[in-house]
Amino acid sequence: LNRYDFYSLDDLIDKEYNSNTDIDSNVDSTANVNIPDVDILYNGPLGQLSIPKTEEASCLLGSGTKWCTAAENDNMFSEYNSSGPLYVWKDKNGKKYQFHFKTTQFMDDKDRPIDSKLLNYFRTEHPVLKKLFAREEKKIASDPHRAYEYARHVIKGRWPEAEKVIVTDSSAIIGYARDVIKGRFPEGEKAIASKPYAVYQYARDIIKGRWPEAEKVIASDPEVAYKYAKDVIKGRWPEAEKAIASNPDAASLYAKYVKL
Repeated sequence: LNRYDFYSLDDLIDKEYNSNTDIDSNVDSTANVNIPDVDILYNGPLGQLSIPKTEEASCLLGSGTKWCTAAENDNMFSEYNSSGPLYVWKDKNGKKYQFHFKTTQFMDDKDRPIDSKLLNYFRTEHPVLKKLFAREEKKIASDPHRAYEYARHVIKGRWPEAEKVIVTDSSAIIGYARDVIKGRFPEGEKAIASKPYAVYQYARDIIKGRWPEAEKVIASDPEVAYKYAKDVIKGRWPEAEKAIASNPDAASLYAKYVKL
C-alpha cells in the first residue's frame, strides 16, 4: 500500500472494479439529449455540453462520476446551482467534466481538479469549451477579487485582460502582486499610492522593504506609520515621529515596540 498515494489507489480500485463488470464502456455522446430539465448548449461530434436544472437531472448527467452533485445521499446540487449554473461536458469518448465558474471548481469524473495543462487547452483551444470559458471569464474579469482568484488558481499567471479591473481594489492589487506576479505590480502601485494602509501592506508583503516614494502618504496616518516603522523599517522613523506622537495609542506602541 505504501507504493500508492490516494489518487493512484483510487484508480486501481476503479480499474479492478470495472474489469469485473459487464458494463459497456462505449458511450453514445447523444445519450443525454432527452433528459428532462437539462439545457443542451452543444451536441455534436465532439461531445455534449449541458446545464442540469434540477438535482435529478444533475444525477443523470453525472452518472458514473464521483461528483457530490450526482450523489444519491447528501447531494450538493442545490448549493452549487444557487450561486451559478453547473456545466457538464461529456466528450465523444464518454469522459465527463464539470465546470462551476462561481466557485472556480473544474473537476474530472473522479471529482479531482482538472489537470492544469488540459484545463488550459479547454480554456484556449477546445472548439466548444473555449467559447464557454471566454463568456464566463468576461464576467469574472468584471470583479476585482474574482479576477485575482481566477488568475491565481486557474490561469496560474498574469491575466492582462482583467488587470484594469484588478487595479480598482487595494486588496486585489496586493493579492495579485503577491500571489500571481510574485513581485511588484507598477499599475497597481499608482492605484494604491494615496491609501496609507494599502501602501504599508504593499511595502511589507511585496517590496519587502522601504518604499520611499510612498512614505509621505504612510506618514500621514499615525497608526500606519507606527506599523511601517515596526514591520518595514524595523527601527525608528524620525520623519514620522511628529505624526505618530499626535496619536496616544500609536505613540505608546511606537515607544514600546520600536527600538529607540
